[in-house]
Amino acid sequence: MDGVRVVALCGRTVPEVLAARDDVETLATNFDRSDRTAIRRLWWEETQLVRWIRESHADIFHATWNTGIPWRCPIPSVLTVHDLIPLHDPDTHFSSRSQFAAYRHALRSSVARAVRTITVSDHVRRDLSNTLGLVGNRVIPVHNGVDMPLHRVDDSGSDQPPFVLHAGGPLPRKNVAAVFRAMDEYCSRHCESLEVRVTFLEEDLCHEARRVFRQMRQSKQVRFIGHVDDRVLSEQYTAARALLVLSRDEGFGLPVLEAMAHGCPVIAASNASLPEIVGNAGVLVDPENERSVADELHRVIADPAWRDRLVRLGRTRAKRFGWDVCAQRVREVYDIALAAASFSQQRQSRIRWGPSRSSQARPTVPS
Repeated sequence: MDGVRVVALCGRTVPEVLAARDDVETLATNFDRSDRTAIRRLWWEETQLVRWIRESHADIFHATWNTGIPWRCPIPSVLTVHDLIPLHDPDTHFSSRSQFAAYRHALRSSVARAVRTITVSDHVRRDLSNTLGLVGNRVIPVHNGVDMPLHRVDDSGSDQPPFVLHAGGPLPRKNVAAVFRAMDEYCSRHCESLEVRVTFLEEDLCHEARRVFRQMRQSKQVRFIGHVDDRVLSEQYTAARALLVLSRDEGFGLPVLEAMAHGCPVIAASNASLPEIVGNAGVLVDPENERSVADELHRVIADPAWRDRLVRLGRTRAKRFGWDVCAQRVREVYDIALAAASFSQQRQSRIRWGPSRSSQARPTVPS
């Protein structure tokens, strides 16, 4: 944005996606791949990060991934919290109790130190309030954005079979087992050949999803397309009959927004942040009721008028989540944080260095 100078703190090697840009300055630090564990990262953030923040000569520091506000941060700071899922499900995310303890400390201390905290949804804001007790105007929701496709891919001449897409990782919270149960129910009740494509490999399945997959009557209808790049994913969104996301927890739910932007009808779980993102532009279901999910999927496929309505509503809703809107909101949070930090500094200055009751001198306030 005009009027904003961005300096990106990188690891030892600057990523190509940043190095190729002329509107972002980059600063290679001594952060290494080995520092990515929770313990090593906490140590680096508390002992090394301040030096690099100073070297950036920035006015405000934005830690963009849940933690990273160091002790005695030299400039006002903003923290983005995407979700508290690792805090609620430590066994899936951490190899030991000590790693979990380090992450928990890093998260709690960063939230406490940040002048303002951004959450990517109201759902995460409420979770942050309930879990860490952070309330009031210190927490500001700012939704993520989505890139609207420049043109719709024409798949009218494609001879590929009809399919439903599940875009997301294989973690237990993604509830891929429910996707498999729903697809089995659909194929059994409606006697239709419908493929489900998932964006990972069979060997990536968690224990629960692997067990359900092996018990499926229609397991041959599952196609593992692996981890795809943005171009291929765009093609999948465009060609799919629907996107099926039955997650137990999501901080935001970017795939549902991407699907709507591509004109792909969305069927999503009615929990966590998904209703907030989908709104009235998709179908919300109980993820554990496979019969209901199968019925809604059949309606989307068999009723062209209903499908067209979802496509139209989805595209309209996706346009409300532009990155320009997100950027403007983040810029506003920077201004709020800078003003709040300035007020706090002046207030502390008056308290610390103000005149005694017997003195008639004016208080000294650093500019």
